[in-house]
Amino acid sequence: MLVQANANKKISQLNATNTRLRSSERLSHTERKAEREKYSAKIKSLKSLIKILEKEATLAQKASSLDKIKILSLEAKISELEGKLEDLKVEQEDSLLHTSFFDSDVVEEVTGTPGKQKDSKLPDWIDDNLKSLVYELELENKVKEIEKKIAKEDLLEVLQYALLKRNSLLQEANLKGSANACLAKQTQKTSSESEVVGGTRSCLSASGQSEPSSISGLEKDNGITNPDLACPKGIP
Repeated sequence: MLVQANANKKISQLNATNTRLRSSERLSHTERKAEREKYSAKIKSLKSLIKILEKEATLAQKASSLDKIKILSLEAKISELEGKLEDLKVEQEDSLLHTSFFDSDVVEEVTGTPGKQKDSKLPDWIDDNLKSLVYELELENKVKEIEKKIAKEDLLEVLQYALLKRNSLLQEANLKGSANACLAKQTQKTSSESEVVGGTRSCLSASGQSEPSSISGLEKDNGITNPDLACPKGIP
């Protein structure tokens, strides 16, 4: 009967907690931290006191099996403190909650179990690279739907193919960018050499000298065969 009563009490506490959680207001990070530290100190103090009383109860049991009154008194005190501890935890949860979910560190501190992870929507067997791809493409819900219909090996193969395809496209874009930069550099070099040939030819023409074969060779190497390009009109 005592176990059933305790279970009913905890169920009532959980129901009350859920009700308070839905109506709790958002607190700032600083406020949550201050509240956490305040309640952590109280919880640690109560836990320490409980351990001391439990130790005394154990010693009393060993010292005399006849001292039932002291043992029962200590057990009642322990039960009372444990009830206060549960109430304090509920109060702490209400104070620290800012949404319908706990921060991971708060959940772990209060309940002793790790909090929810940010990527809990996706299966654990999907590695980080594939998870980042799924989040980037906003396919979380789609992945969960597909997971229900096909084996995880097939889904993993699809995601890996998508990741390889994306990396291939990025690599191709980088190669195109490098090629364009190289072509622009070569065009600029050719243009500069053409200006040098044109200027030299103009000077030779003005002085009545013949054109050296080296200039013709340079012009041929750069593909300059049009005299208008080599020496623009209007230049004597």
